[in-house]
Amino acid sequence: MIVRLGLGAILAVLAFSLLVPRAQAWEDADVSWALTLAAERHGVSRWVLREVSRCESEWNPYAVGAQGEQGLFQLHRRGLLPAFYAAGHTDVWSPYQQADFTAEMFAAGYAPHWSCFWTEIVGRMPPWWT
Repeated sequence: MIVRLGLGAILAVLAFSLLVPRAQAWEDADVSWALTLAAERHGVSRWVLREVSRCESEWNPYAVGAQGEQGLFQLHRRGLLPAFYAAGHTDVWSPYQQADFTAEMFAAGYAPHWSCFWTEIVGRMPPWWT
């Protein structure tokens, strides 16, 4: 069966495709693989890691936040960044190291330290956060 689309329909499809936001970093094999390896290694949900990292940095391992947060999971120097280095990690810009550290923290019960865990996974911020 051949479907013939008019010029208007084709232009509408093209216009819609330009409006849909693209998460380029998620298409990056390194970020995807880093999240998969970390989730499997620490027994946490890959989906949770994926959603929290999307919220934190749009899957950009080189993201820098407004208050100096760094990397894929936006580690802060007055937050979990010192623990990242204390755990033996050396490269805050590595998606593998950030994903591994965050998965380890999630497995140990530290997921509530990420605001995006609350907004994306739980669905709301706790009253004490605001």
